[in-house]
Amino acid sequence: MSRTRFDRRLQWSPCRAPAVGVPEDPACGSMNAAVAQWLTETGATPAAYRVSQGTRVGRDAGIAVTADTDGTVWIGGESTVLITGTVTP
Repeated sequence: MSRTRFDRRLQWSPCRAPAVGVPEDPACGSMNAAVAQWLTETGATPAAYRVSQGTRVGRDAGIAVTADTDGTVWIGGESTVLITGTVTP
């Protein structure tokens, strides 16, 4: 996390894996869910906030994060389907 001040407006949360050719994931829900679990449980952030991701790769993504009182974290936002398919064993 690059910012230390959290509020209900917008946070910047990069998810990078340069060793495997990913300069920045445009929108990583699983990473934001894991970080939100820790941040909300420790009181470091409010129960609801928004995250900005993907700006460095030109694919701005807005992710809504909400934590219920029981600790359940919800991740939301808009998406675009780029590929569909079925995996069979």
